[in-house]
Amino acid sequence: MSEVLSQSEIDNLLKALNSGELDVEEIKDKDEKQVKNYDFARPTKFSKEHLRTLEIIFEHYGRLHSTNLPA
Repeated sequence: MSEVLSQSEIDNLLKALNSGELDVEEIKDKDEKQVKNYDFARPTKFSKEHLRTLEIIFEHYGRLHSTNLPA
């Protein structure tokens, strides 16, 4: 849950559970998270554009250091 419940909201939930107004199984079904398949053989963390951008940054960084290192 992303929001914090107040004490009165907690009390109302507990009362509803004790009286049978709320069913625990219904709550469990709603909270199930979706699972995504992940291919470990071909990880795609970064798109090709991101990889190209990182490559350009690395090349620029390397050129700057190669000119400043001998000095």
